Amino acid sequence: MNRKTFAILLGAALLALGLGLWFGQTSEPVISGSKNFNKINQYTSITQYPQAKVIADFELHESNGETFNLERLRGRWSLLFFGYSQCPDICPTTLSSMAAIYQNLETEFIADDLPNIVFVSIDPERDQLEQLGSYIRFFHPNFLAATGEHSQLEALTRQLGLLYTIEAHDAGVTDYLVDHSSGIVLLNKEGYLHGLLPTPHEVEQISSDLTQLLSP
Repeated sequence: MNRKTFAILLGAALLALGLGLWFGQTSEPVISGSKNFNKINQYTSITQYPQAKVIADFELHESNGETFNLERLRGRWSLLFFGYSQCPDICPTTLSSMAAIYQNLETEFIADDLPNIVFVSIDPERDQLEQLGSYIRFFHPNFLAATGEHSQLEALTRQLGLLYTIEAHDAGVTDYLVDHSSGIVLLNKEGYLHGLLPTPHEVEQISSDLTQLLSP
């Protein structure tokens, strides 16, 4: 099985897992206060959940060294993509699409109303903060990047219904692959899990859907 086929199957499995985790939760989820939340299934490119899910706080490190947590994201919609800088295909393709989407949104919204675009590295062994900052700025200077210990990363990805696996390798080896979800996570202004943008990421469709969703 080639990596493209594997990625497609992994993405479908992770979406199913995410929905399973969603509907299997025992506590009553908190509903977002945004009126736009009720527009379920209105958008072609966005899988919106029936109710927004509260996310337990987390603590990662932003590429500038500052603490990255839920408070950092509150007040704006946020799009989070999990990957790693040495990814040969999915990550650069997705981040390039996100840059094109962001540029489209820049023509529709003032700076304060634009969403946070966040790249979370699930490969802290190789993605040092300075390198991570340089990598994300290549796609857009306004994009954010963060990483942290695997204990924090795994706890966060589980909350979001995502998974990642790192290829077994000996200490000191730097040539290894990381399998991960290709979906983009959508958080609302309160920092609740609102939905997922699954593949394929069609730039114009996503731009149109986000323009409607983010509009007051």
